[in-house]
Amino acid sequence: MANPKIIFNCKFYFLLAFFLQVSFTSYAQPKTLGCWLNYNNQVRLSHKIGFIFDYQYRNYAFIHDFEQSIIRGSLYYRIEKHNLHFSAGAAYANTSKYNSRNDAKLNTNENRLFQQILFGNHFGRVYVNHRYRLEQRYFKVQDFLRFRYNLNIQCPINKKEIVPGAVYLSLSNEIFINNKNPYFDRFRTIAEIGYFISPSLRVESGLLWQILEKSDRCQLRFSVLQTIDFLKK
Repeated sequence: MANPKIIFNCKFYFLLAFFLQVSFTSYAQPKTLGCWLNYNNQVRLSHKIGFIFDYQYRNYAFIHDFEQSIIRGSLYYRIEKHNLHFSAGAAYANTSKYNSRNDAKLNTNENRLFQQILFGNHFGRVYVNHRYRLEQRYFKVQDFLRFRYNLNIQCPINKKEIVPGAVYLSLSNEIFINNKNPYFDRFRTIAEIGYFISPSLRVESGLLWQILEKSDRCQLRFSVLQTIDFLKK
C-alpha cells in the first residue's frame, strides 16, 4: 500500500505547481502595478459566534489613481468540531472604472448581501481552506448574483506550525462567476508572505494578479489581520 504521506506530498506539490502556472499565465503584461490595502478584523464573542469586518482600498497605480473601496461586515457561526464557518453580511463598494473608449472614468456605487461557507484542515505543515460565497449585488441600473470559490494554502517557513513568530507562505486562487452575461467575472491569484506577530495580529504582503473579461491587472497587496478575543477578557 502506498505511503499516505507520499500521496499527500504529491498532491500538495501538484497544487503548488498549478498555483504558480496560473499566476504567471495571468500576469500577461499588466499596464500598471497597482496597490491594494486591506484591513481585516475578527471579533470573537464565544467559541461559536463572532463578527468579521474588513475594509479594502485599491488603486490602479501604486500610490494614486483610485480604483475601488469596499467596506464589509458579517456575523459568523462556527462548528468547532468540523472547523466549519457559516456567515452572512452586507457590503458597500465604490468603484471608479475607465471608459474603454477614452480615458474618462465612471464612478459607480454598489450594495451587496452575501452568504458564505468556510472550512479547512491542516495536513502536517500545510493548511488548506475552502471558501464558497454567494453575493447579491445591487446597482442603480441592474441587480445580479455572483458566485465565488476561493482555495487558500498556507505553509510555515521557519516553524513547524503557524504560531507566533512564524513566517508563512500563503497562496490562493479565486474564481468569480455571474448569473448573467458576462458569466465570467474574473479569476484572481494571490501569492504572499505573512508574519504571525501574535494570536491577535498578523501581517501579509505580496502580489495579486487578476484576469478580467477583457484585460488583466497586477497589484501589490498589503494586509493587516487583527483578532479581538473576548473569551480571554
